[in-house]
Amino acid sequence: HAMNVSIVRNLLTVGRALFRKFAGRTPLTEKECLEMINRHLFISSPMNAKEEESPTLSSKLSASQEENLAGIVHSYGLFELPEGMDERTAVTKLLHCEEGFAVKVRNLRNVAVMFDELLAMKLICYKWQHRLVEGKHLISSQSEECVTTSSLSSALSESKKSPTLQQERIRSDVKNKLGK
Repeated sequence: HAMNVSIVRNLLTVGRALFRKFAGRTPLTEKECLEMINRHLFISSPMNAKEEESPTLSSKLSASQEENLAGIVHSYGLFELPEGMDERTAVTKLLHCEEGFAVKVRNLRNVAVMFDELLAMKLICYKWQHRLVEGKHLISSQSEECVTTSSLSSALSESKKSPTLQQERIRSDVKNKLGK
């Protein structure tokens, strides 16, 4: 069920043109639904093509929003930062997927919630999980290994099933402090 909701949400946010083609028709056949999903997942739209050119999270955050995000990262102790590095620098490097940069994640669910809320506000790209994993930017503080897409996805799914008070506060802070 959660995967279906995620697909529909992504279709409505990322694949609007594709959705409009089928909207207004009643009702969609199963074949048409599958075609819409397959097009979204496997065919690059102009928006997706633009994303592929850049290995960043396609951040749309202003300097003050990045500062506020760094404050959230600090408040909730989301990362173990390299010695001498502040949260603002780490956030900037993560958003730009700076090659060779990695941080240790203290609580993967909390980090996943933060990035998911940034996506919900359309402040980062749809492929944020892939970009962070591909660049090996997140390291598990428990296993000392790079975080996988599967572990990020599972953490996000679990946080949506039964969110903790801290995760709800992270979502709220991202909305309130980064809202446009």
